[in-house]
Amino acid sequence: MEPPPSIRIPLRHYSPSLLSELGLTPFVQTDRAGHPFLFADVTKCIPGLPQSGLLSQLRLLSHLESHGYHETDTPMLFRHVSRPISFTLVVDDFGIKYSDIVDYEHLRTCLEEQYEVTGSPVGTQYLGYSISHDRPSRTISLSIPGYIAKLLQSVRPDGVKHSRSPFIYEGVVYGSTAPQLSPVDSSPPATAAEAKTLQQVVGSLLYYARAVDYSMLPAVAALSALQSLPTTATISKMERLLGYAAAFPNASLTIRPSDMLLRIHSDASRLSRPNSGSVAGGFHYLGTSDPLFLNAGIYCHSTPIPVVTAAVPESEYAGVFANGQIAWGEIRPLGSLGSPQPPPPLFYVTTNVLSDLHPTPFGPRSQRA
Repeated sequence: MEPPPSIRIPLRHYSPSLLSELGLTPFVQTDRAGHPFLFADVTKCIPGLPQSGLLSQLRLLSHLESHGYHETDTPMLFRHVSRPISFTLVVDDFGIKYSDIVDYEHLRTCLEEQYEVTGSPVGTQYLGYSISHDRPSRTISLSIPGYIAKLLQSVRPDGVKHSRSPFIYEGVVYGSTAPQLSPVDSSPPATAAEAKTLQQVVGSLLYYARAVDYSMLPAVAALSALQSLPTTATISKMERLLGYAAAFPNASLTIRPSDMLLRIHSDASRLSRPNSGSVAGGFHYLGTSDPLFLNAGIYCHSTPIPVVTAAVPESEYAGVFANGQIAWGEIRPLGSLGSPQPPPPLFYVTTNVLSDLHPTPFGPRSQRA
């Protein structure tokens, strides 16, 4: 391990008696101008020191390791060398998994040797989530109560008209042989105040949509791509999304028992964004060997495809590729938690053309009616 960084402390404002009382006199040096100073090794956080966060982390890792807690291959996911306990650490929040209260107390005692600790054997809060464990039905629900109400109070204190869907649907003209492209937005530019509100709404709802309300995610992702040059039409879409949030302000995820097997649903939408843009989507959850079993998601995404695709099957392949990349980052943490993963099946929605070309290339598949 590298030696800790040092800082130079001028001592011209400290009396010799104070330095003697603190036991620092033997370490005092003088510079060329005759001014006293000393060097001190930095082993804890100091405001303004760039290395403070790293020093705190290294100190914690060393302390945990001395008590048998080791970081796994997944950063900030720890397991004990012999006790059946594991936990994740985000900044100063510990999310702990254990079976015996003795193991929980062992970890708490370890931390209390160097830190002030507050916590509960039954977790009800973590990283902003409210956690509700229904033991009779064996489910866990995650929610963020009050989040939407706080946002609406900030951006629309006078209220907003409720809507039943997060986005304005642009219908398909069935029977038409002419190209049906995304309409060009020719509405006037939004004001600076409207643009600032849009940024606040997108930033707030993007976190909420990724956390507990996946139904908002495609609309939020579409708005996020329009933030740089918003128009009045963009603001109308934002109002629609706020109306949906106001109508359904308390979303939650309910996690059911499973075999901890990663399952992925993939889809894509072609030419549904401006400038011939397409979108890849995915829903990742932990399930069982039953392909019809669904669970709350562990990850959901709606991402623009960074190229113009030539056909729907090409968009589908791009969606499958994006979901496969994300899955690679999920397999390792699951293994670190004690659930090693076989190659996960990837369910995707496809057209009959793709089905005829490549039967079941990625595992089980569903088809549009």
